[in-house]
Amino acid sequence: MNYICKKCSYKTKLFSDIVRHINRKKTCCKTIDSFYYSEEDLIKLSLIQYNNDNQNIDTSLLQNKNKNIIKKEKLFELLKSIEKNKLKECPLCNESFCKIIDLKNHLILNCISLDLTEISNKPVYSNTINNNNINNINNISNNTININITNNINNNYPISFDENWDSSHMSNDEKNLLILSMFKYTKTLEALLKNKINHNVIIDTESKSGLVYKNNKIEKMCLDEIIDKSFDKIFNHLNNFFEEIDKNNLYSINQDLLDNEKKSMKIKYDKYKYDNKQDAILHMTDSFNKVKDETLVQFNILNRSIDTGF
Repeated sequence: MNYICKKCSYKTKLFSDIVRHINRKKTCCKTIDSFYYSEEDLIKLSLIQYNNDNQNIDTSLLQNKNKNIIKKEKLFELLKSIEKNKLKECPLCNESFCKIIDLKNHLILNCISLDLTEISNKPVYSNTINNNNINNINNISNNTININITNNINNNYPISFDENWDSSHMSNDEKNLLILSMFKYTKTLEALLKNKINHNVIIDTESKSGLVYKNNKIEKMCLDEIIDKSFDKIFNHLNNFFEEIDKNNLYSINQDLLDNEKKSMKIKYDKYKYDNKQDAILHMTDSFNKVKDETLVQFNILNRSIDTGF
């Protein structure tokens, strides 16, 4: 019997260890499957013991809204008390059980909802798939996963994060509008992410980290590095758009206007690099989160390719 953190797959045999892990100040980084659960569900599932690497529970119970709303610290106390005193009767609803483990699972899944109001500014990704699909998702326990992939683009796998995104889906009209936009970087990223082959980033705001598809692997990367590299790539794309217009100015845009917009683009780039990054991090994270569902689908296809060898 052991406990496994539903976020990062940390494993321990001790209840005190999993509680300490859940409560640590620097939250652990998520694996792919953990993005499908709310913060409450991740805590609950981390507190339910595994037997031979299996949790014999009905995960649909996570959808129930229970009347007993308690802080997670109170839940830890109740579970500790049940184990210490060998209780077999629920301290909240008085329902009786033959086994202690059944009482614990009842308390976690059937009897309480967690009050997580103390977790501020930590967005929760909503559960958008049914429980059957959740059960079919493979856990990722290592920092990286090797993947054998041939003909990347034809198989609709994402472009490696260390390469520029694919802008072939964008029209000349759209590129013209982007270089004249007041929000060049955010709007360019949104335009690039319309192409699913560019879905190679998943952000975990809570742990200030993320997952990226890079060189036939899924890697963990800190949020600052993801945003830095993304900003550089957008800057390169915008410069390419300007070069295309310089060569073939289809709409005869005033050259002074183009020069001013290019100067503005460089000023914003320098401001991000050497001044204030917070606004860029906020807006770019929001753009990545808008396609998180589709990116998760892509990443889970990569997971299946590992298991099947295709």
